[in-house]
Amino acid sequence: MENVQITRIERRRLNKKQDKWKFLKIIKNIITTSICIILTFITLTSVTIMFKMATNPDKVPSILGYKVMTVLTGSMSPNIIPGDLVISKDVKDFTSIKNGTIITYMSKDKTLITHRITEIQDKSGIKMYKTKGDANPVEDVEMILQDQIQGIYYTKIPYLGSVATFAKTSTGITVIISIFILIIVGPEFKTYINNSVKQKRLRNN
Repeated sequence: MENVQITRIERRRLNKKQDKWKFLKIIKNIITTSICIILTFITLTSVTIMFKMATNPDKVPSILGYKVMTVLTGSMSPNIIPGDLVISKDVKDFTSIKNGTIITYMSKDKTLITHRITEIQDKSGIKMYKTKGDANPVEDVEMILQDQIQGIYYTKIPYLGSVATFAKTSTGITVIISIFILIIVGPEFKTYINNSVKQKRLRNN
Protein backbone atom coordinates (compact mmCIF):
# COMPACT_ATOMS: atom_id res chain seq x y z
CA MET A 1 0.00 0.00 0.00
CA GLU A 2 2.83 2.30 0.88
CA ASN A 3 4.50 1.67 -2.47
CA VAL A 4 1.24 2.48 -4.27
CA GLN A 5 0.99 5.82 -2.43
CA ILE A 6 4.59 6.68 -3.31
CA THR A 7 3.91 5.84 -6.96
CA ARG A 8 0.85 8.09 -6.99
CA ILE A 9 2.80 10.95 -5.42
CA GLU A 10 5.56 10.51 -7.98
CA ARG A 11 3.03 10.51 -10.80
CA ARG A 12 1.48 13.71 -9.49
CA ARG A 13 4.88 15.34 -9.27
CA LEU A 14 5.72 14.13 -12.78
CA ASN A 15 2.39 15.41 -14.13
CA LYS A 16 2.92 18.81 -12.48
CA LYS A 17 6.42 18.97 -13.94
CA GLN A 18 5.11 18.07 -17.40
CA ASP A 19 2.32 20.66 -17.13
CA LYS A 20 4.89 23.27 -16.15
CA TRP A 21 7.08 22.48 -19.15
CA LYS A 22 4.03 22.51 -21.47
CA PHE A 23 3.06 25.94 -20.14
CA LEU A 24 6.61 27.27 -20.59
CA LYS A 25 6.70 25.83 -24.11
CA ILE A 26 3.43 27.59 -24.98
CA ILE A 27 4.79 30.90 -23.62
CA LYS A 28 7.99 30.39 -25.60
CA ASN A 29 6.03 29.72 -28.80
CA ILE A 30 3.90 32.82 -28.25
CA ILE A 31 6.98 35.00 -27.71
CA THR A 32 8.76 33.52 -30.72
CA THR A 33 5.71 33.98 -32.95
CA SER A 34 5.27 37.57 -31.75
CA ILE A 35 8.92 38.38 -32.49
CA CYS A 36 8.59 36.88 -35.99
CA ILE A 37 5.43 38.89 -36.70
CA ILE A 38 7.00 42.15 -35.48
CA LEU A 39 10.23 41.58 -37.40
CA THR A 40 8.29 40.63 -40.55
CA PHE A 41 6.14 43.77 -40.25
CA ILE A 42 9.19 45.99 -39.75
CA THR A 43 11.13 44.38 -42.59
CA LEU A 44 8.29 44.50 -45.12
CA THR A 45 7.38 48.06 -44.14
CA SER A 46 10.97 49.26 -44.34
CA VAL A 47 11.60 47.60 -47.71
CA THR A 48 8.33 48.96 -49.15
CA ILE A 49 9.05 52.47 -47.90
CA MET A 50 12.62 52.44 -49.23
CA PHE A 51 11.40 51.19 -52.63
CA LYS A 52 8.67 53.82 -52.89
CA MET A 53 11.03 56.58 -51.78
CA ALA A 54 13.52 55.52 -54.43
CA THR A 55 10.90 55.49 -57.19
CA ASN A 56 9.06 58.64 -56.05
CA PRO A 57 11.29 60.73 -53.73
CA ASP A 58 8.96 63.76 -53.69
CA LYS A 59 6.07 61.86 -52.10
CA VAL A 60 5.72 60.31 -48.66
CA PRO A 61 5.28 56.53 -49.15
CA SER A 62 1.83 55.16 -48.34
CA ILE A 63 1.01 51.53 -47.55
CA LEU A 64 -2.67 50.62 -47.97
CA GLY A 65 -3.63 54.23 -47.25
CA TYR A 66 -1.38 54.59 -44.21
CA LYS A 67 1.95 56.34 -43.78
CA VAL A 68 4.47 55.05 -41.25
CA MET A 69 6.97 57.48 -39.74
CA THR A 70 9.48 57.52 -36.90
CA VAL A 71 9.27 60.38 -34.38
CA LEU A 72 12.61 62.11 -33.94
CA THR A 73 11.76 65.00 -31.58
CA GLY A 74 9.84 65.50 -28.34
CA SER A 75 7.57 68.30 -29.63
CA MET A 76 4.45 66.15 -29.05
CA SER A 77 5.47 64.79 -25.65
CA PRO A 78 4.17 63.18 -23.55
CA ASN A 79 1.59 61.70 -25.97
CA ILE A 80 4.13 60.99 -28.71
CA ILE A 81 7.80 60.70 -27.85
CA PRO A 82 11.05 60.20 -29.82
CA GLY A 83 11.38 56.61 -31.01
CA ASP A 84 7.62 56.05 -31.37
CA LEU A 85 6.33 54.75 -34.70
CA VAL A 86 3.52 57.06 -35.85
CA ILE A 87 0.90 55.80 -38.29
CA SER A 88 -1.02 58.49 -40.18
CA LYS A 89 -4.03 57.84 -42.39
CA ASP A 90 -4.41 59.42 -45.83
CA VAL A 91 -6.84 62.35 -45.89
CA LYS A 92 -9.95 61.51 -47.91
CA ASP A 93 -12.11 64.33 -46.62
CA PHE A 94 -10.49 67.58 -45.47
CA THR A 95 -13.71 68.58 -43.66
CA SER A 96 -12.81 65.90 -41.10
CA ILE A 97 -9.85 68.03 -40.02
CA LYS A 98 -10.87 70.17 -37.03
CA ASN A 99 -9.17 72.13 -34.26
CA GLY A 100 -7.33 69.62 -32.12
CA THR A 101 -6.74 67.15 -34.98
CA ILE A 102 -3.19 65.82 -35.08
CA ILE A 103 -1.80 65.88 -38.62
CA THR A 104 1.44 64.97 -40.34
CA TYR A 105 2.54 67.61 -42.82
CA MET A 106 5.49 68.36 -45.06
CA SER A 107 7.19 71.61 -44.13
CA LYS A 108 8.72 73.94 -46.73
CA ASP A 109 12.16 72.48 -46.03
CA LYS A 110 10.80 68.96 -46.82
CA THR A 111 10.69 67.85 -43.17
CA LEU A 112 7.82 65.67 -41.96
CA ILE A 113 6.21 67.07 -38.82
CA THR A 114 3.39 65.65 -36.71
CA HIS A 115 1.66 68.44 -34.78
CA ARG A 116 -1.81 69.40 -33.55
CA ILE A 117 -4.03 71.91 -35.35
CA THR A 118 -4.87 74.92 -33.19
CA GLU A 119 -6.60 77.17 -35.71
CA ILE A 120 -8.18 76.93 -39.16
CA GLN A 121 -8.39 80.02 -41.38
CA ASP A 122 -10.23 80.50 -44.66
CA LYS A 123 -8.59 83.12 -46.87
CA SER A 124 -10.49 83.67 -50.12
CA GLY A 125 -11.61 80.04 -50.16
CA ILE A 126 -8.15 78.69 -49.34
CA LYS A 127 -7.91 76.70 -46.12
CA MET A 128 -4.86 77.39 -43.97
CA TYR A 129 -3.97 75.65 -40.73
CA LYS A 130 -2.08 76.79 -37.66
CA THR A 131 -0.29 74.01 -35.81
CA LYS A 132 1.57 73.48 -32.56
CA GLY A 133 3.50 70.72 -30.84
CA ASP A 134 1.88 69.79 -27.52
CA ALA A 135 5.20 70.29 -25.73
CA ASN A 136 6.09 73.52 -27.53
CA PRO A 137 5.41 76.85 -25.78
CA VAL A 138 4.36 78.63 -28.99
CA GLU A 139 2.58 77.79 -32.24
CA ASP A 140 4.48 76.95 -35.41
CA VAL A 141 5.39 80.00 -37.50
CA GLU A 142 4.46 78.38 -40.80
CA MET A 143 0.79 78.22 -41.86
CA ILE A 144 -0.04 74.88 -43.46
CA LEU A 145 -1.87 74.46 -46.78
CA GLN A 146 -3.96 71.41 -47.62
CA ASP A 147 -1.47 70.08 -50.16
CA GLN A 148 1.18 69.97 -47.41
CA ILE A 149 -0.91 67.66 -45.23
CA GLN A 150 0.30 64.07 -45.61
CA GLY A 151 -2.14 62.41 -43.27
CA ILE A 152 -4.21 62.44 -40.10
CA TYR A 153 -2.70 60.83 -37.00
CA TYR A 154 -4.18 57.37 -36.56
CA THR A 155 -2.15 55.62 -33.87
CA LYS A 156 1.35 54.99 -32.60
CA ILE A 157 3.46 51.98 -31.67
CA PRO A 158 5.73 52.93 -28.75
CA TYR A 159 9.49 52.70 -29.36
CA LEU A 160 9.09 50.66 -32.55
CA GLY A 161 10.21 53.62 -34.61
CA SER A 162 13.77 53.23 -33.35
CA VAL A 163 13.71 49.59 -34.41
CA ALA A 164 12.27 50.53 -37.83
CA THR A 165 14.99 53.14 -38.33
CA PHE A 166 17.66 50.59 -37.39
CA ALA A 167 16.06 48.04 -39.74
CA LYS A 168 16.68 50.37 -42.70
CA THR A 169 20.44 50.19 -42.20
CA SER A 170 22.66 47.42 -43.57
CA THR A 171 23.56 46.44 -40.00
CA GLY A 172 19.89 46.30 -39.04
CA ILE A 173 19.01 44.07 -42.00
CA THR A 174 21.87 41.73 -41.09
CA VAL A 175 20.71 41.54 -37.46
CA ILE A 176 17.08 40.83 -38.44
CA ILE A 177 18.10 38.09 -40.88
CA SER A 178 20.34 36.58 -38.17
CA ILE A 179 17.46 36.57 -35.68
CA PHE A 180 15.20 34.84 -38.21
CA ILE A 181 17.86 32.19 -38.82
CA LEU A 182 18.33 31.62 -35.07
CA ILE A 183 14.57 31.30 -34.53
CA ILE A 184 14.16 28.83 -37.40
CA VAL A 185 17.40 26.87 -37.13
CA GLY A 186 18.00 27.18 -33.37
CA PRO A 187 15.51 24.52 -32.18
CA GLU A 188 16.71 22.06 -34.84
CA PHE A 189 20.33 22.65 -33.87
CA LYS A 190 19.46 22.14 -30.19
CA THR A 191 17.70 18.86 -31.01
CA TYR A 192 20.70 17.71 -33.04
CA ILE A 193 23.08 18.48 -30.14
CA ASN A 194 20.85 16.67 -27.62
CA ASN A 195 20.62 13.59 -29.86
CA SER A 196 24.39 13.60 -30.36
CA VAL A 197 24.94 13.75 -26.58
CA LYS A 198 22.47 10.89 -26.00
CA GLN A 199 24.13 8.72 -28.65
CA LYS A 200 27.55 9.40 -27.14
CA ARG A 201 26.32 8.39 -23.69
CA LEU A 202 24.81 5.19 -25.07
CA ARG A 203 28.07 4.31 -26.78
CA ASN A 204 30.02 4.96 -23.55
CA ASN A 205 27.64 2.76 -21.56
